[in-house]
Amino acid sequence: MNSVAQQTDTIQIGDLQPGIILIDTHQRSERIIRRVEPHDTFVQLYFENDDVSLTCSIKELQSRFELASDAFRADANLVRLVAEAHRLQHAYLFNPIFATETSLIDPLPHQFIAVYEHLLKHNPLRFLLADDAGAGKTIMTGLYIQELLLRRQVKRVLVVPPAGLIGNWERELRVCFRLQFRILFSADTANTNPFANPENRLAIISLDTLRQERIQNYLFEAQPYDLVVFDEAHKLSARYESDGTIDKSKRYELAERIADQQKNLLLLTATPHMGKDDAYYFLWRLLLPEHLAAQNAFTRLKDKEKSKHLLRRMKEEMVTFDGKPIYPPRRSQTIAYPLKQGEVSEQSLYDAVTAYCEKYFDLAGQYNRSAAKMAMMILQRRLASSTFALLQSLIRRAEKLQITLRNLKDGRLSTEELEEAQAKLSDIDIRDEKTGDEEESIGGKEEAEQVDEDLERATAARSITELETEISLVQNLAELARKVYNLKSESKFEKLWEALTEYPDIKVLIFTEHRDTMNFIIERLEALGFTDKVAQIHGGMRYSAREEQVEFFRDPNGAQY
Repeated sequence: MNSVAQQTDTIQIGDLQPGIILIDTHQRSERIIRRVEPHDTFVQLYFENDDVSLTCSIKELQSRFELASDAFRADANLVRLVAEAHRLQHAYLFNPIFATETSLIDPLPHQFIAVYEHLLKHNPLRFLLADDAGAGKTIMTGLYIQELLLRRQVKRVLVVPPAGLIGNWERELRVCFRLQFRILFSADTANTNPFANPENRLAIISLDTLRQERIQNYLFEAQPYDLVVFDEAHKLSARYESDGTIDKSKRYELAERIADQQKNLLLLTATPHMGKDDAYYFLWRLLLPEHLAAQNAFTRLKDKEKSKHLLRRMKEEMVTFDGKPIYPPRRSQTIAYPLKQGEVSEQSLYDAVTAYCEKYFDLAGQYNRSAAKMAMMILQRRLASSTFALLQSLIRRAEKLQITLRNLKDGRLSTEELEEAQAKLSDIDIRDEKTGDEEESIGGKEEAEQVDEDLERATAARSITELETEISLVQNLAELARKVYNLKSESKFEKLWEALTEYPDIKVLIFTEHRDTMNFIIERLEALGFTDKVAQIHGGMRYSAREEQVEFFRDPNGAQY
């Protein structure tokens, strides 16, 4: 039998009812009565899953069958699983590092120390984890969350990273700790409050999504999260103005409201200070708002007290359990490459583009066209990146300026409207405002990439004649760039290839600022025989697509570059 049964007193006909369970001692099995037809000296029984009735006398009934008791009838395997589940709920009482056994990681010493000698000793937690980049703050946070969940100290956890890192957080928590966090997007808040949904008790949402007023309101209408984690916390910026007032960013105001809920708060950053005393103080004020209401209170705070809420270690300090350095020494080398000479060459293209940028940069300054100045700076950056990136910019710029010219000639755009349109163009370099991880994806493009392309229509021209002159110059530059590109001999790539051939059997990461240059490098590598051996990641990809490319690169038989 698969169940546990107990017997009762001798069976009487009156005990027999549909649904009653009998133990058949002949077959050693349980049988459930479906129908009973009692007679004077015998009874006819119909059992479930049996089309044939059984007729027996009262004596035969009592000798063959026993009544099964309802005292305890669960499946033995299920009982074992339930008992084990309850036992594991209290496992941390016997094993204070139980999360290390239930996770798919082997924590390094510095990660183990951070979680078990620092984070878990605080309740509530108000902590700034500021280890060097690459120390594994995501792993430490995941291990801490896992331990809190096992100890039933938290139920609701919210992770707030930059937009570019939400996929990485979801993957690390799922793969390394089997934690099923749900990523929340703006679309999830269209008709309902996602923070009130029990399915979102473990959630990840980007900082710039959460700081939107409507989504913030949803957050504070719902039950507070027991633990909130801010990744790249140095972006929660605030500072004192010259008149003593406080300038708080929208991100900081959001974090301040969350800190006021007096729940567990964990701030992660590899650059807590960045040379700005104000910003560093305001990070601390999120942790201890009552104690550090004024900056002089922070100045007086003793190092011993700070150490209760801060952990900062550099890579050079981190070792394995046998004392060996985790990170090998870094060797940095800058490689110079001479430009190829000739009438149609890298040098002639460089000279022509530089002359164009200098001329129109000065004109833009004279005419107060700040966006046009920025456009020239971007063009020079792309010139330094690759001939292909420059060529694509020049082609797009010529096309956009021609659209403006046609609108002027057709009367759809006046010179006054041209002036207004140019004044509305952004003159802010998004790269100075945000890191790559913070940039939003706009139509499959990185935010900086989209801004760059918008600025390709910026011009210092104020009339049809001036615009025609500039278009002709840009077209000539594009033609020269095309000729140089078609030579298929780029000094920069040749130096890169020389470096790559020194490491023929290892995987290599190549970073570039512009996607056009990435596409150029991929094309060149594939032409050299590395077809289906090159993975690619850029800021316009969804996190799931990035994850596929990461796995492709990690696969020993996958991508080499």
